[in-house]
Amino acid sequence: MRPLEAAQAPLLTRRHFAQGDPGPLVSSLAQVPELLEIALPFIGPPALSRRTKVIVRIR
Repeated sequence: MRPLEAAQAPLLTRRHFAQGDPGPLVSSLAQVPELLEIALPFIGPPALSRRTKVIVRIR
């Protein structure tokens, strides 16, 4: 899946793009809004930097 741009995001997911780039994980999951809303609590609040979260998920 390719990450979406804010203009391509479905209406239900555009709020995640309001503050700018939400990161590769959120912008990829935005293609399926139902999945994004279920997975978002597991992504969690920004206790760690976005870069650290992405690195941990990739490994």
